[in-house]
Order: sequence, then structure tokens, then C-alpha cells
Amino acid sequence: MPAELRVTRTCRIPLHELEWRFTASGGPGGQHANTANTKAEVRFDIANSSS
Repeated sequence: MPAELRVTRTCRIPLHELEWRFTASGGPGGQHANTANTKAEVRFDIANSSS
């Protein structure tokens, strides 16, 4: 697994600077719907990044 996320040829973000969160996605559903954590949110602190 790479240690960084390549955005462009010259812009790379170290993976340790990314904060990942997985939750159940919203929306309509019936029985047993939305029981998996299928919504992903990635946060990145641009101001404090070394990249």
C-alpha cells in the first residue's frame, strides 16, 4: 500500500495526514437497509500539512 495519496504529479499527501471516517449513509430504506457503513468521509488539514 502506498504511503501517500497522489493528487497530481507534483502534489502528494502523506496518508497519515488524512482522517478517515465511515458511517451509515442516509436516505430511504426498508428493513435491513443502510446497516453497513458505506458512507466515507476524508478530512485533510491543509493549513498544517507538510505537503
